[in-house]
Amino acid sequence: MTDQPSPSPIRVAEIAGDAAFAALATTWRDLFDATPDATPFDSYEWLSAWRRRRGRGEPLALVAYEDDIPIAAMPLMRVSWPFNMLRWMGAPDSDYHDMVGGRRREECAAAFLAHLDDRPGWRLCDLRGLRPEALSRLSAPLGPVSTELQPCAALSLPASREDFERAMARKLRWSLKRGATLLKDECGDVSFSTVARPEDLPAAMDDLFRLHTARLNKKGDRGAFAQSSSRLFHQEIAEKFLERGWLRLHRAMAGGSCIAALYCFHLRGTTYYYLGGFDPAFSRFSPGALVINHAILTAIDEGAREFDFMRGAEDYKSRWKAESRVSGRIVFGPRGRVSRVILVARRMGQTLRGLWRPESGGGAKNAAAPPSYSSNTPSSA
Repeated sequence: MTDQPSPSPIRVAEIAGDAAFAALATTWRDLFDATPDATPFDSYEWLSAWRRRRGRGEPLALVAYEDDIPIAAMPLMRVSWPFNMLRWMGAPDSDYHDMVGGRRREECAAAFLAHLDDRPGWRLCDLRGLRPEALSRLSAPLGPVSTELQPCAALSLPASREDFERAMARKLRWSLKRGATLLKDECGDVSFSTVARPEDLPAAMDDLFRLHTARLNKKGDRGAFAQSSSRLFHQEIAEKFLERGWLRLHRAMAGGSCIAALYCFHLRGTTYYYLGGFDPAFSRFSPGALVINHAILTAIDEGAREFDFMRGAEDYKSRWKAESRVSGRIVFGPRGRVSRVILVARRMGQTLRGLWRPESGGGAKNAAAPPSYSSNTPSSA
């Protein structure tokens, strides 16, 4: 019996700066396509648009090579203020983050962390939005570390609309039926649609911005689209994702006007609910629930296996029988006293802010329940 050859060593290279990251586009798309659990937030389309519209700092992608062939990549940003920090490209606008690549993933993650440990010039690395598999791969940093868990929710989808409606809670089914009946009596023509043509997209995005902002303003929140950079970013993303077949922008129309909108993405059997909004003047008709129901039924018709409500602990998610999940966040530094001091100061600041923070999630995209600290285990200096 002949011995199996040992795998080639993994080499890590840094791709720094906007021009170098742009040159990585084809490689990134190949790695993304090879990633079995990739989300839209890992795509080059999302990351490059975010960098143009929302990014602060300098791109710093880590690429793992096997025999000079790229097999994994990790998209980071280098931010100098308030101290030299590394964090995910796309944070905090992305719900999930991970490295891309389909081969030797555990080994590549270990190689990336070892590279960071040897790299000078940074004080903290903040990796948030880690689903359980990603958290497991990246949970062995070599310096002082703080770990948090944040709530998420997802709904497993049946094979047919009939199965979904049979499994729906009776109270929710009654509320949807009542809301639709009253809305039709009030407004006459009621319909639901999903944007499919580029020429329909600008008006639909304007409806989303308007309705999301109106709903959040009613709750005393500015909403996720208050900044022009956010609106420009999502206009660009909607165009790119529509072209790729990933956009699912749903609208509820009543009396010729859009009264609710739901901004979703669809990729590899999962529909991701990113943001939504509705006209508060129609709240007695439950327009938000009606457009969510339309989005879920559309996902079932497309053969989706899951409708992911993503991060946040909002009460409405449980009414759809969504399963509670968590995403992780690890913040770590290189070995040394300075990183330890920064981590302790960060933890104290979060504790003080928590005294004034609401107890439940809601509001704009980044509003969620306070994080649960699962560990805070500084290593020895």
